[in-house]
Amino acid sequence: MMPISSSDTSTGGSRRETVCLLLAAVLLGAVVRFSGLAERGLAEDEVNKIQAVRQYQQGDFTGNAEHPMLLKSLVLVSVTAADLWNRWGAGTNGGRLTEEVAVRLPNALAGTLTVIPLFLVGAAFFSRRVGLLAAFLWAVGIHAVFVNQMAKEDTLLVFFLLWGIYFHWRMKTTPDEAARRKRMFYLLSAACFGLMLASKYFPHFWAVTLLFFYLHRRGNPGLYPPDRYGKRELLLYVAVMGAVFLLANPMILHPTVLAHIISYTGQATVTHHGYVMFDRLFPNSITLTPFGGTPWYFYLLALAVKLPPLVLLAFVGGTALCARRWRAAGPMFVLLWLVFWLVPYSIVGVKFLRYQLSLMPAVYLAAAYGTFAAAEWLAARWFRAASPVYRWIPETALTALVVLASLAALVAAHPFYALYVNAIGGGADRAAYYFPHDECYDLQLREAIAGTLRQAPPGSVLVGETPAVFSYYLKQSGRRDLRVANLSDARFALPVTAPRFVFLQPGRIYYENVAFHSRLWNREDDLLSVGIDGRPMVRVFRLDGTEFGEIVAARDTAPPRVQVPLEMYFLTAD
Repeated sequence: MMPISSSDTSTGGSRRETVCLLLAAVLLGAVVRFSGLAERGLAEDEVNKIQAVRQYQQGDFTGNAEHPMLLKSLVLVSVTAADLWNRWGAGTNGGRLTEEVAVRLPNALAGTLTVIPLFLVGAAFFSRRVGLLAAFLWAVGIHAVFVNQMAKEDTLLVFFLLWGIYFHWRMKTTPDEAARRKRMFYLLSAACFGLMLASKYFPHFWAVTLLFFYLHRRGNPGLYPPDRYGKRELLLYVAVMGAVFLLANPMILHPTVLAHIISYTGQATVTHHGYVMFDRLFPNSITLTPFGGTPWYFYLLALAVKLPPLVLLAFVGGTALCARRWRAAGPMFVLLWLVFWLVPYSIVGVKFLRYQLSLMPAVYLAAAYGTFAAAEWLAARWFRAASPVYRWIPETALTALVVLASLAALVAAHPFYALYVNAIGGGADRAAYYFPHDECYDLQLREAIAGTLRQAPPGSVLVGETPAVFSYYLKQSGRRDLRVANLSDARFALPVTAPRFVFLQPGRIYYENVAFHSRLWNREDDLLSVGIDGRPMVRVFRLDGTEFGEIVAARDTAPPRVQVPLEMYFLTAD
């Protein structure tokens, strides 16, 4: 069985203290994730989840078919519970639960609880103290919190992935003599990977896990007990994983869902293209793999400018140390995860910041490893002749400093965590500059819609990039007299006399609508502007039919899929 590091007993001490510290990480993670859930309006993906859940309640399970069912099933429970609360409990016991909160609750809870499997994986491959620090870094990690607060599948993917890895390690390190325990861990691992696939269709994470255990066992056979599991057990493993996947995602077998997935992966359902980075529009499509889409350094840049500087320094140092000690379980695990994540994700043509969530466990493990290595170096240098008691000083100071630095960044960015940029990237002045599509994520669109509705006459048309969000909030407001049109859809036709309200967002710039941004954004005669810290997130313009037609004509003649300098300064703070 793989031995736990001797340093394991130096932090956390007894198991009781370790449990208390882990519970503290869970509580801390819960506080930061459950606060501010209602302060942001719904994004397009979240409205799609709510619409799918409402279809589920009517017996139609084909909605939002490009994504697996597991998250939608959990959102169904959450939204139904919120409906019951609002119907029976809100009047006597408290306020209403909005759908903004209800749709985000499952991921906020799963993200909070992810500290547990991350700690277990860290303790298994490194030491208990590394696992604890990684758990705290996840609890207050600004990127983890940002993604955990949105209704996207990445959170559940990471949650079940880490549990699958942990149970697989328990199976591999359990001797054949303990047959019942070994079989239990084996089946639990298979079930967790099945749930991972039912969260998001990313099977390669399972393959990387198997590769790690194969390589580490081959290089360190003495650390594992004899294992008689063979092809029959592997078939059982795959069968259990597949069965759990189908139980959690049965609609994958429905012809309508399969047809939609094929259409979606073939880009047939995509109405807009492009991703803005540093005021330049890049292609962002899976069909442009390799190196034809967003820049290959997308995720490396995200690590450099989105991690708090101390965490970034600890990560770089920990990764370098892993490279030096690559034969050990923890370093090999981190290196494989980094390589098999960064290389394929960097060359693929489509990239989004939220995908990076599945990289963050390796980042936090490396940062924790680097922090304790630095503490040991300082202790050996400064407290060589001192009592062993004093050697705890640098360890305690460094771990507290790294966690507090991460927490300080989180508090400073509350509740718009996605806008955080560290000092290396330029700080707050560069918010929504590097990755505006993910950083803005329809921020303040709810408020912009509400402000426009107070001025829009009957029969008006609201034109923007997120028709589902517009339709949702129009229904909430009771304004059924207004129409909604997709700014990037060349097929729509507008009544000649209808007032047109064009919504422009720095996070929704595409090749199909860049003509609107180039023509309108720098103008001062907008109807209204809604922003954060002086930086506009949404600007609304009222256009007459002539000007609107001119911009549509310019849009239809724009060259597709080339880098287009925007020559705009809409991302610069006032």
